[in-house]
Amino acid sequence: MYIMGNKKQSLFKNIYLYKLMISSYKYFPARVFLSLIASVFLIILIRTLIQYPILKAFNSYSSSLAWLKTTIFDFYVQTFAFSAIVLATEGFKKGIIWVLLNFCLGSPFAVIYLLTKKLWKLG
Repeated sequence: MYIMGNKKQSLFKNIYLYKLMISSYKYFPARVFLSLIASVFLIILIRTLIQYPILKAFNSYSSSLAWLKTTIFDFYVQTFAFSAIVLATEGFKKGIIWVLLNFCLGSPFAVIYLLTKKLWKLG
C-alpha cells in the first residue's frame, strides 16, 4: 500500500511539474520581449549617464533632450512591464482597458488598478 501511495504522489508531482512547465512556456515570448526592452533601456541609461552626468543634466539643450528621451523611454518600459502583468492576470478583455488607460493617461491609472485589487491592502 505504501508503494502505491508513493507512485500516486509521484504521478501528481509530475502532473504539477508538467502544468508548471507549460504555463511558463506560455509567457516565454513576453519574458523575452520585456527582457530585451529592459536591456536596451539599461544601455540607454548608462550611455546617458556617461555622456551627461545627472548633476549637470540640464546645463545645455542637448543634455536636457537626452534626459527627456531617457525618461520617456523609462516610462514606456515600466508601462510595458505593468501591461504584461495586467494582461496575464486579468485576461485580454478586461486587461486591455487598464493597459490603454495606463498608456494614454499614465501612472495614476496603474495606481487605481492596484488599489482595486483585493490582495493589496493599505494600512
